[in-house]
Amino acid sequence: AVDEAIERLYRSGMAKAAETVVIEEVLRGRECSFFVFLGHGEPTPLGFAVDHKRLSDGDLGPNTGGMGCYTPVPWLPADAGDQVMAVVVKPLLTELQKRGIRYTGCLYVGLMWNDEGFAVVEFNARLGDPEAEVLALQDKRDWARLMASKVGLLPLEDEKFLNQAKDNSGASVAVVLASSCYPYGETKTETYTLSHQQFHNQSKELASFAAAVRSHGDELVTGKGRMVTVVGHGETFAQAREKTYAHIKSMTRDWQGVQFRNDIGSGV
Repeated sequence: AVDEAIERLYRSGMAKAAETVVIEEVLRGRECSFFVFLGHGEPTPLGFAVDHKRLSDGDLGPNTGGMGCYTPVPWLPADAGDQVMAVVVKPLLTELQKRGIRYTGCLYVGLMWNDEGFAVVEFNARLGDPEAEVLALQDKRDWARLMASKVGLLPLEDEKFLNQAKDNSGASVAVVLASSCYPYGETKTETYTLSHQQFHNQSKELASFAAAVRSHGDELVTGKGRMVTVVGHGETFAQAREKTYAHIKSMTRDWQGVQFRNDIGSGV
């Protein structure tokens, strides 16, 4: 089957492009991502999150930049974080050190998990979106101070405090609100109006993060694409979902054509 596929590449007039052929194993399982801050001091894990890339409920429709996510990931083994740190992150740091590279920032490890363990799908030198939003609400630490510690701007005793195991009890669910034509080319100018209060009245259990949003007088006006991410936190996924979707209902009651998924964090 592999030989036949390669032959078809050459027959299709792609001989130049097919001079080098990469054959990869098909990865089967469930996807999630692991995030860790690196830099000054010890690595600081932020945790796992599951992103939903498809546009519509039931993981249907085209791929997007991400329509929602949840954390923590209850279907992972209890020692999943320790496994990824030992097998992926620490060996990576050792290799970077050998090459004289000091990386300061966020490491995003895309993973595929199945009964046999896990495989690395990708690395990114950044946080994810909307993973960053859901992790920020779930994590009780001050991320500004945490990032400052990674570039060596905090005293060692503060760094040790910030890197202590956080209280990550409960669950958080993030849902993205997108304009009507997303993810295709926008065919019309579409704006929705928000109040500053909907963003400024944040709490430890509910937050809205602006993306394609700009100030317009006393109001906020949306643009195109992924516009707003709403995140709710609760003791259970059901409670987190209830807070997230109740706020979305209030925010979008006068919006026509806005797109969002209704199944983020459902049945976890």
